[in-house]
Amino acid sequence: MCQMSVVMEKKEQKEKIIEEVTKIEITDKGIIISTFFDDPKIIENAVIKEIDCLESTVTLLSKG
Repeated sequence: MCQMSVVMEKKEQKEKIIEEVTKIEITDKGIIISTFFDDPKIIENAVIKEIDCLESTVTLLSKG
C-alpha cells in the first residue's frame, strides 16, 4: 500500500503539510484529509491542482 503526501502551493512555493495520507474527501466545508493515526484535517479555501501518482503527491492550490 502506498500513502500520499499533500503539499500546499502558495505564490509558487510548495510546502508539505501532511504525509501518509489514506483518504481525501471533497466536501462543502473544504478538503478533508485523513491519515492512519491522526484526526482528519479540513483544508479550507483550497482546490486540488495536481495528483502525481508516480511521486505519490497531491498538490493543493490556495484560493486565498
